[in-house]
Amino acid sequence: MLVAIDIGGTFTDLMAFDEATGRFAQAKSLTTPAHLVQGIIDCLQKSGVD
Repeated sequence: MLVAIDIGGTFTDLMAFDEATGRFAQAKSLTTPAHLVQGIIDCLQKSGVD
């Protein structure tokens, strides 16, 4: 699984590619400046990436 994350001032974006299945997944969540990891966690949950 390849995962790319872009943490911007307003949104955190996630793009993932599963090499085994050829499946792409994407998600967007609000950036949480005080806790940047929360935006990443939100994106992972929304995208269904394990």
